[in-house]
Amino acid sequence: MFRIRPRWKAADLCDAAAGGPAQRISFGEGSYSTPVWSPRGDYIAFTKQGGGQFSIGIMKPDGSGERILTSGFHNEGPTFAPNGRVLMFFRDPGGNAGPSLFTVDISGRNEQRVPTPVLPPIRHGRRCYRSIDGSGHDATGKPCLAC
Repeated sequence: MFRIRPRWKAADLCDAAAGGPAQRISFGEGSYSTPVWSPRGDYIAFTKQGGGQFSIGIMKPDGSGERILTSGFHNEGPTFAPNGRVLMFFRDPGGNAGPSLFTVDISGRNEQRVPTPVLPPIRHGRRCYRSIDGSGHDATGKPCLAC
């Protein structure tokens, strides 16, 4: 179990089975957040903020072997794939692009953007979809005469 102490810039690992006190496992610079266990329990993924960057990293449950897998303007929310060897996270590059999903393997290689559907903009109080011929229609298929 993890406990984040807001006044500390670290994640604490609690040994719930032994009922012992919280044990600090992260000692790097920056703020650690969003810790998640790998399915096999061999790694903990986290978001680390520092130096104007949001990084996604992993470490072993005892805090050793900390590795930053990717950094950017705003990377956050890591989660493990069921095989425990790939992480998914979201990245918001800023501006009007909006956040996107990405994956990276635990070696820090093979970072890829995950294609996700993009909703069309709302025009005239409803979503207007454009056909190849340029005509507009709403989600029910009715023509959007205002487009």
